[in-house]
Amino acid sequence: MVLAASTAHGQTAEYPYELDLKTAQCSQVQKRGLETADQIAGTQGQDRKTIESLGALVLTRGNETQVYFKSAAQCRDIGTRLESMNKMDGFKPSLLIEKLKAYSDSSDTGQRTESQVTQTDANVDQAGQSLGDSNSGSQSGVRRSPDAPSAFADKLVEIARTVPDKRAQRALKLVLADPARFRFQWIITLVNTPAAQSPKFKTYEYRVDHQYFYPASAMKTFGSLAALMEWTRLKKVHPWLSLESALAYDRRGCKQRDRGHLISGLVTLGQEIRKTQLASSNKGFNRVFGIVGMDKLHEYLLPHFPSLRVYHRLSSRETRRESMGTPGIRVCETDGQGAIVDDGGVYGRTRFRATGKNAPIFAADTAPYSGYGKNRASFQVGSAHIHMKTKERLDAPMDFSKKNRVSFYDFHRLTAGLHFQGRALPGFKAVDVSGQIRGEWLGMLRHSMATYPHNSKNPVYTSKAYTETRFKPLLAGIREAGIDDGRLYYANKSGKAYGFHVDNAYIAYGPGAGQINNRGRTKGQIERGIIVTMGLHVNGDDTINNNRYEHGSVSVPLFKAMGYAIGQYLRGDVELE
Repeated sequence: MVLAASTAHGQTAEYPYELDLKTAQCSQVQKRGLETADQIAGTQGQDRKTIESLGALVLTRGNETQVYFKSAAQCRDIGTRLESMNKMDGFKPSLLIEKLKAYSDSSDTGQRTESQVTQTDANVDQAGQSLGDSNSGSQSGVRRSPDAPSAFADKLVEIARTVPDKRAQRALKLVLADPARFRFQWIITLVNTPAAQSPKFKTYEYRVDHQYFYPASAMKTFGSLAALMEWTRLKKVHPWLSLESALAYDRRGCKQRDRGHLISGLVTLGQEIRKTQLASSNKGFNRVFGIVGMDKLHEYLLPHFPSLRVYHRLSSRETRRESMGTPGIRVCETDGQGAIVDDGGVYGRTRFRATGKNAPIFAADTAPYSGYGKNRASFQVGSAHIHMKTKERLDAPMDFSKKNRVSFYDFHRLTAGLHFQGRALPGFKAVDVSGQIRGEWLGMLRHSMATYPHNSKNPVYTSKAYTETRFKPLLAGIREAGIDDGRLYYANKSGKAYGFHVDNAYIAYGPGAGQINNRGRTKGQIERGIIVTMGLHVNGDDTINNNRYEHGSVSVPLFKAMGYAIGQYLRGDVELE
């Protein structure tokens, strides 16, 4: 895209968002008492240049430079990049314009978007950090997808475009036209030889960790892992302990009722994990989180997933300090029918407050697998938001720095570790939690991730709201590709909140693949497998927390289009390499 010079006042559309070149922060021109940036452009003695693909207006007078954008999202995205470039050597006007022009020709601004993918190689150290990341926006010691063309993405999109659903076609076209606006990113690992004894992996990635991404409910699996680690530790001291032991929070006794538990009618950790993974119960997750609390969760998981930060419960209006409160628990031994055993084993723990010291918001050392790293501008999402408690509209971005987060790389490693324990994907450190979680309990977790809600025996879900496509976003497209559920294994945890929509899944195809054993693995034969971590952000009015997001028109059909391409690959109808 060529820079176009213009001096005519009002010739272009309004550019209401100014990028502060000192702080890399964005603000609305109107909020400073100025009507539009176009009026500023009419100031005598200023040179005006526009970069249409960025929606940017650059004004210079001598060594003074001002930059304005049509879109708040694009303003923040460019601010994120400039901040990571050490303030652009003082933002000399000539250098700034040169860099902006380079951005306008790159994938992140919508040009050549279908090709900007790289295959992950093995040029990483033992911790999984990239040693040779050439991406200009990445920080030292931080992994992030470099901008390099790959035939893989072109082929994937080419197939996705053939999805019969017109709405899915439109959503795909819209997102690929401006992936930075939608924070669109994915990692895909082809499991070319899925046999358990010799799986072979090839990993491809697109725009991973270029921008902060709120993980929503997809991060609930981390909470389940930490709780199972704690339960495994406790069982070594209390051999009677099981996942079906009666569990109560902040009570003297162990009887806390759960009508959904068809065996005991009591709250148990096993049932709360099943509800969390099967149907994404926020209440279930909050109880699971309460088993360990913030500090112990990070103590268990940071050695495996260094980018992970779990700071709060879900669907809660708690402040950060309130989120650190951890409930007391009481656990009692039960028999095979779920009844509490008289004079049986008892374990109790009083209520306490976490400190959060082992998982600082902005650590001195940037965690591996986190391309946005220390870049604080990326945590500012939207141009306005609704306050969590007062419900007041505030004309400022919502600060996600104290919200839950995890790199897509660690998301991907989580799924690989659950299904291929101890096996490293290309360029990544292997994940193996088998020494910290009992095998049958890890199997229960996998089983709840691979079961459709309507197929669950305990708890039971009968409402039409609990459709499998709601919780497995790629499934509609995979079915569209001609795969029936009996030949499909789909274990995942998806999430959707604040306009963010993500899926983290291991999907496999073959005769009888849809039949699942009690360890959460397929009883059938797998012909092809794929690990997918994919997400995007849909928020047309750029206002966070107003519950007006384009899931129905953009994110859901986008997943359908991508699922269609994945289904075609799994069936063997097409090749992606």
